[in-house]
Amino acid sequence: MTPVAIGRKGRLAQTLKEVPVFSKCSNRDLKFVASAMEEIRVPAGQELTRQGQRNNAFYVVLEGEAKVVIDGKAVKVLGQGDFFGEISMMDFSPASATVTASKPSHMMRMSHRDFRDLVRREDNVFAAVMTVMAERLTESGLTSLYLRQFKVPKRKR
Repeated sequence: MTPVAIGRKGRLAQTLKEVPVFSKCSNRDLKFVASAMEEIRVPAGQELTRQGQRNNAFYVVLEGEAKVVIDGKAVKVLGQGDFFGEISMMDFSPASATVTASKPSHMMRMSHRDFRDLVRREDNVFAAVMTVMAERLTESGLTSLYLRQFKVPKRKR
């Protein structure tokens, strides 16, 4: 991702346009996203989320890498353009994985409130987040565990 020298928020909006989950956002919505996100530098080894504990942020990796661990097992390495924290953002649940920066990283972080506003406002982002969330739940074997929390009445025949 090559930042364009058009001011800090404009540069962030351009950078976010290259992140798959935001690629279909309008320029207006990208500016909203950029204004709602905080740029952070993360040293290697810093834990960003811990499985089972409350997570109150959504993250996008701009540069660097982060390791995803579920039940003590490394399951994935996230890199440029990947995001995490979306499951907790959607349902207030504890983090489904521990995510730790495995290299010094440049990321963007968004609060729970701003994330909820974004997915309510931008259908393309909502659809992209839901698609990735479903894939991750399926890959991790957490789908049935996740769905158990919803009480669906049995249909009468």
